[in-house]
Amino acid sequence: MNPTGIGGFKKGISGNPQGRPKKAKEDRYYEILITTCTKDDWKDIVKRAIYDAKRGDTAARTWLGNYIIGPPTEHKDITSGGLPIKGYALITPDDWDKVDGDTG
Repeated sequence: MNPTGIGGFKKGISGNPQGRPKKAKEDRYYEILITTCTKDDWKDIVKRAIYDAKRGDTAARTWLGNYIIGPPTEHKDITSGGLPIKGYALITPDDWDKVDGDTG
């Protein structure tokens, strides 16, 4: 412990020198999964997800999208308190055309 008694540890001294215990339960589940779900099983699962997604199943679409391209990034406004940011609020569609190099 920190000799001041305020909390924390001395610099360079770990509070858990042997590290985090292994996740035995999770490791066992993973081992069961990879030894039970064959490549053909996985292909069948993906084909079914595609089939379901094409027929409007939003959960299947989300699952496929997350595996193929990853989950979407969520952007949060942390600077303007929800108000328009002046630099963008004042730009007209014509101004954007100029930025893109399209002047006519």
